[in-house]
Amino acid sequence: MAARGRPSASRPAAHRLQGHRKLEELGLTESRVDEHDARSRVIAATPLAIEKVGKVKAENRAAMRERLHEWEPSEIALFAKLLGRLL
Repeated sequence: MAARGRPSASRPAAHRLQGHRKLEELGLTESRVDEHDARSRVIAATPLAIEKVGKVKAENRAAMRERLHEWEPSEIALFAKLLGRLL
């Protein structure tokens, strides 16, 4: 319980804040005061984060191509259909 007269953040909110601080230290996010509500902060990905996400996506696509390169087109079509149902 918070001390009388002192604001307290919920545990989930505090945990998210710690996670953001780590991302900020790594140069992956930046934050600023929300121009519409000074009590809030806007968190955004940095160019470095966007670059890293792009690289991971490209690596994942290449790995999927490698795994599927021996599949028949009909197998890939069925996989895509079933995956679409799952998602």
